[in-house]
Formats: sequence, C-alpha cells, structure tokens
Amino acid sequence: MSPPQNIGREYIECDSPVCSNLNPSKRCSRCHLTYYCSVACQRAHFPEHRNDCHDINQMRELQSGISQKQDAVAVPDATTVDDNDKRNTIADQNCCFICLDAPQDPYILPRCGHTFCFGCLQKWQEHIKKSLSRSPKLTCPACRADMPDMEKAMNETAMLYAERARGKSLSDDEKRKYHEMALVELKKVDESIDFESRGQALFTKADVLLKLNRPADALKALEEMEQIHEEGMENHTEINRLIDLLNAAEDEDRYEDSDVILEQLEALKEKDVNTKQLEINSLYELYLSMSEAKEAMEDWEGARGIYKYKLFAMTPERGTPPQERRMFMGLSRCLYHLGEYKFAIDLGEAAIMMNRHFPQVHKYVALSQKALGNNEDAVRTMAKAINYETPWDEVNKKIVHEMYDEMKNSLI
Repeated sequence: MSPPQNIGREYIECDSPVCSNLNPSKRCSRCHLTYYCSVACQRAHFPEHRNDCHDINQMRELQSGISQKQDAVAVPDATTVDDNDKRNTIADQNCCFICLDAPQDPYILPRCGHTFCFGCLQKWQEHIKKSLSRSPKLTCPACRADMPDMEKAMNETAMLYAERARGKSLSDDEKRKYHEMALVELKKVDESIDFESRGQALFTKADVLLKLNRPADALKALEEMEQIHEEGMENHTEINRLIDLLNAAEDEDRYEDSDVILEQLEALKEKDVNTKQLEINSLYELYLSMSEAKEAMEDWEGARGIYKYKLFAMTPERGTPPQERRMFMGLSRCLYHLGEYKFAIDLGEAAIMMNRHFPQVHKYVALSQKALGNNEDAVRTMAKAINYETPWDEVNKKIVHEMYDEMKNSLI
C-alpha cells in the first residue's frame, strides 16, 4: 500500500518567492516537484518554474524508455559481411593475410570479408597510424577496401555491452555476463598506442570493474589514465620551453644550438603522440571516479584526500554542476564514515542546494544529523527527501520512505 501523498509536508516550505509558510497543501500537478500554499503562490512562482517543469509521466516514460532501449541495444558483430558469397569465401580461408598462418583470434573485416589474426591487424593499424598521420585512411591490407578503426570499434562494442548491462529487466547474472563481455573487448586494446582510444577504454574499464565490485582493479585503470595525463602535461610544458629556446637561438644566429634543440623537439613530439592531456571536465571526471573507487574499497580517508586535494585544487576551473554535486555528495559520505558529522552536513546541504531532486542527495545529511543526536532534524531532512527526490522513480521513493519511517520511529 502506497503511503499518503502528503506525508512529511509539515516540514517543507511553500516554493513561492513571496511566501515561506510550512505545510503547503498544493503540489504542481505537472512535475510533482514544487509545493504551494495556494493558487496565488503557484502563479507567483510560475515564471521562474516554467522552464524546470517537466511532465512527470514523461519522466517516468523516459526512465522506462531508457531501460527498454538498453535492453534492446544491438552489439555490432565484427564478422558481419556484405553478402553470402563473402561468407563462403571466409569459410574457405584458412590463413591470415598478414602472417600467412592460421588466424589466431580471427577478425573478419565487414566490408570485404578478409580474415586476419586480431593481433596482426591491430599491429598493422598501429604502424599505419604511427607512420602516416594522426588520422590516416585505414584500408584492408589485402584489397584496400575501407575498414573500421579496430581500437575505436572495440571501445564502442565494450561501451554497448556496458550500456546493455544497465537494463533494469536483466538479472544479476545477465548484467555480469555483459560486463564480462565488455572487459573482453577492452582487453584487446590494452596495449594500444592510440591514446585517444586508450583513454576512453580505461574510463569504460573502470566503470565496468566498479559494477563488478572490483574497485581495486578499477582504481588501477584510473591511475594509469592519470599517469598518461601527467606525462602529457610534462611533455607539453617541455615542448613549449624548447620552442622558446629555439626562437631565442634563431634570433641570435646560434644555428648549431638550433639544430640540437630541433632534434630534442622531434624526439619530444614523437613521445607526445603516446600521451594525452585530459580536458578539464574529463580530468574532473577522472578524479571523481578515483574517489568513488576508493569509497567502494571503504578507504574513506583516501577518497576524502582526492576530493579535497585534487578536486578542490582545480578551482576556479571546476567541472560541470552535476560533477560538483557529485563531489559534495562524495565528500559528505566520506566525512560521515570518518565521524566528522558537522562537515558532512554542511557539504551534503551544499549538494541539496544544487539539486534537491537527485536520488539519495539527502541521505548522509540525515544520517549525520542522527549520529549527532539531532533526530528531529534527521526526520525533517528525510521528509524533504520524500517530497523532493525523484517522484518518478519508484525504487528510490521506496528507499526514501523506508529511511523516513526509520527516522520517525527513532522519535518514539
């Protein structure tokens, strides 16, 4: 039986800019996210609320639709060819066109149907990318038909498997199966020299490993990405320094020095191909993921260190608002587990101010208040969670109601 719709309203205020009365009797019938004392209060708030008012039924359909689409994701098959004749040719082919031996881990090109050892074809593409240009045209070594970039294809396939594993209708075993399949694809690009692909693969790998409850392995992948980024920063700084030295040497006609500096620059540029500097939002995402991996390991002090000393150190070059909210929520969780309840409340409330509708955003504020013995404050916080958090998400609503009941019973 569903709980009454007006539960906990005695703890929330009217959302009208001209009113702050408690226990509003009305709720926006379209989005179920805002509350008012009267029609007049709702009208006063409407100009501000209009752009944020989304039909709750559409939100439910969107959530359901995402799940259905994830269940229906079609994972591309690398062995798909254009017609049956090519399939017959493939069946007769018993050697790799590169090493001329029996194909090991055979990979069939979709456009022409030629078969290669996966490793042979991967090394061939790496050679082409390294020797020709940053974005060479990739063709079949046997017939020059266009072929996909294998590293990108493996990444995309892995991401599709990972997305499919999010399907809500899947069992735990089915989700695990898709996560394991994603890891198999990602393993194929472990030694990639294309660091654009490698970076994406490491992010995807870490996400999959976290879903498989392997946070230590996820952290290793993320730390490797951090090392690539730091090497890229060092190379970029050194290249700029050498360019300044080269310009000075040429201005002073020191041609022998110029030749030496040019050789150093060429060596560094070659090395720079194998490194990657992350954009600010991607770097922010990296540190968030590292923190969350440490949380999953229950290394609360380590997670707090990343949140505090790496993410806060990036100010004013901050991430997106959702990333900042994740940071505040993460820090609040860590501080709660470390027994620093007052700071946990402050940071959790900062996350609530950014988005009071996000699932579980009230949880660690309430738990910290309860730990301090402020049971009434904890009940008030969870009452707000009942009314504000994801009214379209039945799973989260159930979790929040159970926590509210637990807090309420503590007052008896």
